[in-house]
Amino acid sequence: MAGFDEAGLPGKRYIRDGFANCHDPSDFINAFQLENCVLLPSLHPALHLLDLQNVPRVNFHQSLLEELRDKLLKKIKDCDKEKLKSLLEHTFKYVHVDQLRPVIMAIMKEMPAIDQQYLDQLADSSRLYADCPVEVKRQIWIRRHPLFGDAVGPLLKNYVEHKYAELFSLDQTPSKTFFVVAPRQRRQHKIVKELASMIGKSIELYNLLLQFLRTLFLRTRETHYCSLRAEILMAFHDADISEIRSVDPCHKFAWCLDACIREKNAESRRLKELRAFIDGMKKGEEEVIGDVAMIACDPFAVNTLASSILSLCNKLIKSDALPRATPDLMFLIRIFTLSLSAWEMISNQNFKEPPMNNEIITQFLPSLCSLMLEEQFHVISDKLSSQSTEISISNVFWKYVQDSAVALTLTWYYVIYLMQQSKRAILRTLLPTLCRVSKETPPNDCILNAISSVLARHQDDFHSPDHCSLIFEKFLFTWLPDASFLHHALRLLWFVHTKIESNTLVALLTNAQPSSEHPENLHELHAKLVDAVALSKSSTPSSVEQPNSLSPALSPVISPGIKTPPSI
Repeated sequence: MAGFDEAGLPGKRYIRDGFANCHDPSDFINAFQLENCVLLPSLHPALHLLDLQNVPRVNFHQSLLEELRDKLLKKIKDCDKEKLKSLLEHTFKYVHVDQLRPVIMAIMKEMPAIDQQYLDQLADSSRLYADCPVEVKRQIWIRRHPLFGDAVGPLLKNYVEHKYAELFSLDQTPSKTFFVVAPRQRRQHKIVKELASMIGKSIELYNLLLQFLRTLFLRTRETHYCSLRAEILMAFHDADISEIRSVDPCHKFAWCLDACIREKNAESRRLKELRAFIDGMKKGEEEVIGDVAMIACDPFAVNTLASSILSLCNKLIKSDALPRATPDLMFLIRIFTLSLSAWEMISNQNFKEPPMNNEIITQFLPSLCSLMLEEQFHVISDKLSSQSTEISISNVFWKYVQDSAVALTLTWYYVIYLMQQSKRAILRTLLPTLCRVSKETPPNDCILNAISSVLARHQDDFHSPDHCSLIFEKFLFTWLPDASFLHHALRLLWFVHTKIESNTLVALLTNAQPSSEHPENLHELHAKLVDAVALSKSSTPSSVEQPNSLSPALSPVISPGIKTPPSI
């Protein structure tokens, strides 16, 4: 009988007062049953029959209520707008009755516009608001933006947490990097689909979500919000919801860039479309460039753009052409510059395309091409000569790496390319200096995931102590107090620890011991890794050359009091 009193029906309070004030409880019960029974003469004989079968009246009335409610719910879908409005006027006072609320919610669900008075009552009651279908909540959110923020806030947080779970996952095979997930598959994630369902066809809610994403990106510098900015738009594109797709001025740009990500390369045809979009923006549409930059700042877009730039540089070397004579390469640098300037643009509210540093085209890219060419010649000379020569890197190259975010990011992607090709000679020269130069601007988690995943494909390289020293001590351990770098170092060790010599492995695990300032999950991961190492070494047959003494040696590395979970 919950909600009867609020609806003006005789409920618990009425019954309690009736028993308190009556002289004969039997008379009150009979009067109450007579006043509140089902007013259908044809059902009265059934009541006596049910009494003979000892069926409680409450069971009869509940079954009757459910039957009538189900029939009414089916008819509501066929009602026109005016009849729905009339039904709502007659029934809304019963919204507090749990058994009748589904009928009222079904009526409002079919109404494209609900009166403000009803929406206010729903919004003011947490119990009623929680029971509203999304179609009704949508109309509440349009009028009460904070409630929409409360609804999408946990989803946005969970979205970023899901991205980091993918970045640090131990379940991925070494060949699977963060960037291998196809765009359409990413848009099928339950959080993206739920956000799209919450917005429906409401332009106001869509714009409100975009504003939330801009604000969160501004506060946190978290580029995964840029991914969601692109994914939510393309989710509406996939669903062919023209109400949203047609009003977002970035739709064509996002669709074309999404095609580049899907094809894993920015082809000349796609670049012409992107160039036409950016060059075609009219005066007064300056703010659009901020959203364009945010979409281009999506880590998947940055990865595609960087890979395309390096691919074009390789082609330039083969054709003996200059970067400044290649329009596609110049435009890629232009888009790349825009993507890396997204946060500053939104932060400063200066919605102008940042000027491209021409020296990146005329100085840095030729230096990069020269380095790529020297690396190729080094491979040939190593094959012809028994002596390995040192690869030299020009000061001009390092100057731009140190001063330009574009040059630094491209260099990190060049490092990924070298690791994919297992070019250990040039890495020995390039990587330590790159770490020193970028000490204050370390690579992000997406780049680190790609690096650790690529390195895990070449596990046999870790037989060499020099290679272990290069990757861990001179690279990952450079930023070791940072929790992200420690996490990626432990993740890489998880994949390659069986290939590392025992003494080297003990030293690495000791150096990678989390401190008290690190989060609990890193202590658990370290302890799990230590257990896995001890188990793998204890299962190795002992011999003179390989004594089975690693497990005791690892015991000081395990944090006291940390219980190893069964899985991460």
